[in-house]
Amino acid sequence: MKHYVRTVLTAASAFALVAVAAPAVAAAPAPAPTATVVTPGKPTPVRPGADLSTLVAADDADGYLYAFDLPDFQGAWCRWNSNDSWWGDDCGNFNDRATSVWNNGFPGYYSEVSLNRDVNLSTNLARLCIEAGDYYADLSLGYEKFLDGPSADNAISSHHWFTDDADYYGDPHYAC
Repeated sequence: MKHYVRTVLTAASAFALVAVAAPAVAAAPAPAPTATVVTPGKPTPVRPGADLSTLVAADDADGYLYAFDLPDFQGAWCRWNSNDSWWGDDCGNFNDRATSVWNNGFPGYYSEVSLNRDVNLSTNLARLCIEAGDYYADLSLGYEKFLDGPSADNAISSHHWFTDDADYYGDPHYAC
């Protein structure tokens, strides 16, 4: 009998709480929807697990790799749509100047970019890779590092487009 009374009292308490709280919840203003504001010239943030093939297409991929000399895609910039073995002869010498990078390449073959610390493509561990539609907004934070450990901030000298596919494991430029 005690168990039955305790159950009835517990249920009654729960109903009373709902009856008191429901009007207050209903009267509370709904939070305003938050919209992601995308500044022109900046990439749209990529959520983990996103299908990059549809995301890049929705963001009007233009087939270029972009590099900026300041964080958050500010300052002087340069762009490439093919391999470049030395950034020193581009955009007023962009060698070792990149602090933010964005791969706005098309999805599919040759959609990923290997960012290289050295001008010599045979140095496989001096690389940091970036997939189509992805970006690094602030390399100066030190999170993005070359495969051999050093920070990529102001240290990129060249890049190479490649395809991340099992058929390309024999590619001498494949490193990521």
